[in-house]
Amino acid sequence: MPGAHFQLVASSTADTLLYGSPQVVFFKSVWRRPTPHAVEAVLQSWNGTADFGRKCSCTIARIGDLCHRLWLQVTLPALPPALRWTNAVGLALVKLAECELGGVVLDRHVAEWEDAWSELSHDQGKRKGFNRMVGRLEDWDPRDDAKCLGSQDATLYVPLSFWFSGSEPGNALPLVAITYHALRINLEFRRLDELVVSSDPAVSVERAMSASFVPPSVIDMQLYADMVYLASSERRRWAKMPHELLITSVQQVVEDIIIVDGNPQRNRRIQLPFSHPLKELVWVYVPNEPEQSTGARFFDYRHAFDGIAVLTNSQERQTQRPGSYFTCVQPFQHHTHVPDKPIYVYSFALQPEPMQPSGSLNATALSLELAFRVTMPERSQGKIMCFAVGYNVLRIANGLSGIAFSSAA
Repeated sequence: MPGAHFQLVASSTADTLLYGSPQVVFFKSVWRRPTPHAVEAVLQSWNGTADFGRKCSCTIARIGDLCHRLWLQVTLPALPPALRWTNAVGLALVKLAECELGGVVLDRHVAEWEDAWSELSHDQGKRKGFNRMVGRLEDWDPRDDAKCLGSQDATLYVPLSFWFSGSEPGNALPLVAITYHALRINLEFRRLDELVVSSDPAVSVERAMSASFVPPSVIDMQLYADMVYLASSERRRWAKMPHELLITSVQQVVEDIIIVDGNPQRNRRIQLPFSHPLKELVWVYVPNEPEQSTGARFFDYRHAFDGIAVLTNSQERQTQRPGSYFTCVQPFQHHTHVPDKPIYVYSFALQPEPMQPSGSLNATALSLELAFRVTMPERSQGKIMCFAVGYNVLRIANGLSGIAFSSAA
């Protein structure tokens, strides 16, 4: 008798708890038949000129039935030897991105949020590809052409991570059902002088950009939308039926932190006037660059807080914990990746990355505060940028759209 047979016949009452009334067969594959569909990356048209220092918008063409991922494809010009692009220049380029539907801004992202979210939500394998796409180098050094961008033209791919343009196809926006409202993407780009650094630490950007320097323009900047095409019968059904879509939006609070001699004011308490059910808080400390410098270092966050507590209605929701609890333990418990740089997180949800709710705090019904001790040295200046990811509902009917809950609801 084969040894494996003894494993099958040797059983007791305890095995009934595991194998009684079985519901799964491991050795027969089962699949679910999806509806027919096709996805195509469709080039969109700008309303204006997309270039450094400009504001530009794009109305998403109604070529497909649903709008999914959005990508910027940017070709940056080569720079003279005295200048190089700042690290992660693809993310830094987009100062502000807005999603507007029917004239109402539903979501608004700044570059620091896109950077923080990418650090938290990408696993180690995808991080390498993402870094290549946005021009982020782990060992970035503007003195070495092999460790920075700028010695030649560079093509970058920058994702815009609105709720419908993430990794979950079930969140795609059904344009086929919104016939009377346009989806518009508004972008604000940083100036060229904000995105370059000096390749010589002893030379400032102002000096490197001498009078003879002719600022180049972006060689090419295009916005692509992954459009989903449905079969005729399903398209008609999607166009006629009303929809209630769970969406997320990012809210933001920025407050300056200045440490002066003799009056350090290290114990701080910051009001967070957010609204709607929130699934998590993310905050960073961004130091101010000196006036004369070799260029801006974006996303160069610092360890600046300790003894942090989260308060609701002036009561401790999370008792005081060390800063490392929010930069290490919270990301480890709730996110795909624990960032190497200090990104502070406090999650009200078990799993804040998927759209599926797994816990939240209603910031409309409760006041919310952060209390902490500033650990930066004296004569330092910077700002805390605190982000909150909140839920709302987008209702679509009769070709029109609108959010269910206003900021005061």
